[in-house]
Amino acid sequence: MRDKFPAVGAVMWTVHPDEFLTTLETGKPYQMHMAMFQSSNPCGNAISNEPDRWCEALKKLDFNFATDLFHNATTMAVCDVVLPLASTIEHNAMVVTHYGMNVSFYGAEEKCVQVGECKSDVETMLALGQRMHLEFWGQFHNEDEYNEFNGLNGILKWKDLQEHVTLMTEEPYYKYEKGMLRPDGGLGFATTTGRLELYSNAYETFGDDPLPYYSAPPFGPESTPEKMEEYPFILTSGARKYTTFHTEQFQIASLREIDPKPITEINPVDAAKLGVQTGDWVKVTTPFGSFKQSVRVTPTIKEGVAHAEHAWWYPEQEADEPNLFGNWKSSVNVGMPNHYTGVQGWGNLNKNMIAKIEKTVNDVTDITSSEDLVRIAKRDGVA
Repeated sequence: MRDKFPAVGAVMWTVHPDEFLTTLETGKPYQMHMAMFQSSNPCGNAISNEPDRWCEALKKLDFNFATDLFHNATTMAVCDVVLPLASTIEHNAMVVTHYGMNVSFYGAEEKCVQVGECKSDVETMLALGQRMHLEFWGQFHNEDEYNEFNGLNGILKWKDLQEHVTLMTEEPYYKYEKGMLRPDGGLGFATTTGRLELYSNAYETFGDDPLPYYSAPPFGPESTPEKMEEYPFILTSGARKYTTFHTEQFQIASLREIDPKPITEINPVDAAKLGVQTGDWVKVTTPFGSFKQSVRVTPTIKEGVAHAEHAWWYPEQEADEPNLFGNWKSSVNVGMPNHYTGVQGWGNLNKNMIAKIEKTVNDVTDITSSEDLVRIAKRDGVA
């Protein structure tokens, strides 16, 4: 993988997902035997394209386990054990911003209750790490010691942060003028030359063109003109909503009342051609798969483009296979492929895939009112 996508290994310190999928399916370069799922739902419809393919590949492993607050497609389809996860108020934890080198906020989560035998992510990592990588994890004896190590950078002790609850640091401007961006303390930016680079030495090192360039998407008018008659729309996805985050929070009744069904947005001109109006259901098909969503007609979407909401599943539906909470019914990810990335291994086709749209019937969900949602939430104990 390092030979094929050196940038991913150097920058992310992780295996490339496409290469890992290939390893799961082929057993090459070596056989994988187990997996732990933490803050992850690869059989679900947010972090993985072709999720059915991932699901089948993960079933080949000898043992799988997850830590989670709720069951999902992955826990139901591939996990041998599911461990109860401590929620926000059931463990001590530190919250930091994700701005890379510009960490300016620290917050303390305080444990105030514990239900049952739940464990936090950190407790689980400690238990595994001290059995598998004692050279690193052996330095920590509890969560507090890990929190002390993980990110305060000597600014404030963990116990002091607990007293302050939050800490906003004074972040100076123009750090490049003060030697605050480079590991060597020199002036300039964190680049090879220290300068703001239009000719990227890093890109050149990773085998890419060091100058900015345009590359047409693998599917579209420029690359596959022969397919555009069958798939006339450019499909995009990934816009965020307040009610959910990827596959999270779909089972919360008060939030599902706001967004009860998946939405595909199209332009009024396209809606007229298709003979659909807001509230109708459509089948969206790409060269790789299809899914069903409800239409919203809006002039804010460009003619010839469709935006489909991602990560949809139905916690109120049957959990067991083959349904898996309606996992395959409405998510755009079932129509998106793996193994299409740029030279360095970044990117995928979730923002630019060709598709066709057809009017269809709603055989996906029967949730039609807030009363239905509340009833289901009470039945499942999440309201």
